[in-house]
Amino acid sequence: MRKSVILFIQVVLCIFDIHRIIKITLMEAVGKLTNLQIELLKLFQYNLPENQLAEIKNMLAKYFANSATTEMDKLWEENKWDNETMKAWASEHLRKK
Repeated sequence: MRKSVILFIQVVLCIFDIHRIIKITLMEAVGKLTNLQIELLKLFQYNLPENQLAEIKNMLAKYFANSATTEMDKLWEENKWDNETMKAWASEHLRKK
């Protein structure tokens, strides 16, 4: 009986050690991930059907495209750019000889 209690305590302590090691490893990995990557990992801890994965990729692409468009619109407004600005950019020669 006493040996089984000691063995049980050793197993429990081993599990706590493993949990602590996993937690430390995850914390170190999290430090290398962006906040978006962390949130996506939390949300999608399981496999998705290909069609759902494609839908999510499409939604993310649209979101970032819309964000980029909004930022470009702000730049155009702030800098008072117009079609003439675009024509000037198109005719610039930026290559170095």
